Amino acid sequence: MQHYELAYLISPNLTQNQAKELSHKILEDLHKEGAILDLAGDLVKINLAYPIKKHNEAYFGSIRFFLKKEKINKILNQLSTQKNFLRLMLTKKERPEKRITTQKLIFQEPKAKIKREKVELSEVEKKLDEIL
Repeated sequence: MQHYELAYLISPNLTQNQAKELSHKILEDLHKEGAILDLAGDLVKINLAYPIKKHNEAYFGSIRFFLKKEKINKILNQLSTQKNFLRLMLTKKERPEKRITTQKLIFQEPKAKIKREKVELSEVEKKLDEIL
């Protein structure tokens, strides 16, 4: 099985509920073909950087899943027949080795603490005079 990510833009002419139904239909189609869901992002309405099919906004969604290579063309054909998609992009992903959580990175203790000694201002001025 290959690891894929499907990113899509849905027309803003649909209501948010209709767009969510279309997104759920994608998940159902993938499930029918034997896909294993890895991650499904929330459907979000975004402003586009440039107009696509005369629209400046769209609903954006993404799904990561595992599927056999032979079945991916069938899924793409099913999705491309839908008129409510502004764009579809399927990318083949590398298999994730291990997921890194941000909590481990943020809350790590520093390895070594640097101790600093207090220095008198007069000593600093003497050293500056020597250098100059």
